[in-house]
Amino acid sequence: HNVIGVHMTNWDHDEEGGKAVGCGERERDDAQRVCTHLGIAFHNPRFVREYWQDVFEPFVQGLQAGGTPNPDVACNRHIKFDCFVHHARALGAHYAA
Repeated sequence: HNVIGVHMTNWDHDEEGGKAVGCGERERDDAQRVCTHLGIAFHNPRFVREYWQDVFEPFVQGLQAGGTPNPDVACNRHIKFDCFVHHARALGAHYAA
């Protein structure tokens, strides 16, 4: 099998004026180090805009309407099983783990 590493970035702390490295950045760096150690390609697609539009904004709107929305469900539907899958397929992936 031809194995690659993919870490998706869904939130941009720089857009919020943050200077501190968040857990997402540390996770990305860890994934990149592992890929380098294994000698496999590393990809880091950014779905920041999609996450904001399809997950975060509806989550906030749901809270404002008095609901208890679950952003994980929207993230799975719109980001993991849509944006990510399309990106992985464009890279030639047949499977994701």
